[in-house]
Amino acid sequence: MNLTKESTITLGVNRVPTFQRFPGNPLTYSRLRDIEAPMMGACYLTEWADGLTHLYDIGTEIETYRNVEEMVSKIDELLSNKEKRFMLRARGQRRALSELTIGKSLERIFKALGLSPVSN
Repeated sequence: MNLTKESTITLGVNRVPTFQRFPGNPLTYSRLRDIEAPMMGACYLTEWADGLTHLYDIGTEIETYRNVEEMVSKIDELLSNKEKRFMLRARGQRRALSELTIGKSLERIFKALGLSPVSN
């Protein structure tokens, strides 16, 4: 946990090699790390995947890249901008801890299904 939290930048890769996809068109998807890293307070830079905009405000809570050139550019930007790294850490962690928890996810599922949550 400390390695993720204390790293200058935590880099995420959201691609998966499959035989159905050509090397130039990999399958990408948001992984658990996209919640875990910000939850731990990381300055998180991850590969773009559909659905990330439903979890975070890109650019103010986490940062994304779509290709190698953009990844290098964002790394350079983050390395030279301590204030932005701090902002991403604080805002990403706040979002993850307040809205991306298992409890909040279950509330949204129950609501979508028209069910009342079970209480003790």
